Amino acid sequence: MDDIHKGYDRLKSLGLIFRSEPTMVETGIETLLEDTCENLIQIFQVV
Repeated sequence: MDDIHKGYDRLKSLGLIFRSEPTMVETGIETLLEDTCENLIQIFQVV
């Protein structure tokens, strides 16, 4: 994903459920969302 913040806003506006907002970690920016079966999906952007 080229811009995690844009992707986060777009997916959230479509009704996806996120466990966290994009957060800076040691190697980049990450966020977690749930799929329809409550599995967690990580979106990560290297910075």
